[in-house]
Amino acid sequence: MDYSFGDIKEGETVKHNFVIFNKGGDLLKIEKVKASCGCTAATPSKSELAPNDSTMIEVSFNSARRMGAHKKICLCF
Repeated sequence: MDYSFGDIKEGETVKHNFVIFNKGGDLLKIEKVKASCGCTAATPSKSELAPNDSTMIEVSFNSARRMGAHKKICLCF
């Protein structure tokens, strides 16, 4: 999933919620969420999803001392 925060001012912290679903037949465990650097954080609302359950992962980007275009990646394990 991709999301663009668009143009923001340096120093702003922006957030977006991604919704993920467990479309499988077994319990889905989110054991680790990793962002590509310290300026980006990702936090799931739940760490276990039953079949057909969903959760939000809040991703925030702190643009302090970051100028120009940036592309960040978050991974869930």
